[in-house]
Amino acid sequence: MPILGTYRLSVAHGVTTAVIQYVLGLVGVYVSAVVIDKLAPTFQSQSNPIQALKLVAYAWTATWLAGVLSIIPAFGTLGLLAGLYSIYLFYLGVTPLMKTPAEKVVPYMVVSALVIIVVMAVMGVVTTSVTGAMFAGPRIGL
Repeated sequence: MPILGTYRLSVAHGVTTAVIQYVLGLVGVYVSAVVIDKLAPTFQSQSNPIQALKLVAYAWTATWLAGVLSIIPAFGTLGLLAGLYSIYLFYLGVTPLMKTPAEKVVPYMVVSALVIIVVMAVMGVVTTSVTGAMFAGPRIGL
């Protein structure tokens, strides 16, 4: 007997959602890198779109790997640790990649984090909207 509040998704819905999330994740990384590059002069950093893209992709690597591990529920808490490690990787990469002075690293990181959070939230809404519209079945009344 099913528990109230549980549901199953079809394989097609799961695969489609995964592909859309993957593509939009890459788009999100690119958009974040562009914005972070444009913010560079504000923090006395060198504006370089390739270096900004390297920085964002480098920082996200730990989180992406933990996302793969989240398939197994017991490893779900690794996502939090990977997120913290991603922040540390961003911290390590800001100075050598963007040539940010030491006193500007933390403010640049905070603004960059806000940019990344907003971009990824928008990508999440787009994913939900697209997959929800694609797989919305007929509504059955009570």
